[in-house]
Amino acid sequence: MEQEAGFADHLSREGENLSLVVEYLYKHHSRTFDKIKGLLKDRVPGISHIEAKTTEEGRVLLKFQDGAFEDPFLACFTSDGTIKMLAYLILLYDPNPHLLLCIEEPENQLYPKLLWELAEEFRSYSNRGG
Repeated sequence: MEQEAGFADHLSREGENLSLVVEYLYKHHSRTFDKIKGLLKDRVPGISHIEAKTTEEGRVLLKFQDGAFEDPFLACFTSDGTIKMLAYLILLYDPNPHLLLCIEEPENQLYPKLLWELAEEFRSYSNRGG
């Protein structure tokens, strides 16, 4: 996942600005980002770190660290399920939640055991007033 440097405090409809939102949360809402990162680490075995890195060319790259590898790798080498789970967690723990949050086919590309936890996250979101 690569994006021109810029600003994004909310995930876009298609999620193409995920790296910008990760960068924003890291810089401006570190406790929220730590919570999201912790939840993702619990659900995706091996993930130990997530970061948005701005290159000299002005692009923001989303990188993941897996404990089995020495160097972090780009989001394009990460499973679609991992990216989707990160995007869902960002939506569900947005510091400024949306009044209405609709997700189409959340089961696509996720392990079936994660669906129960995701459903509970959505229930919690609605109970918090989202």
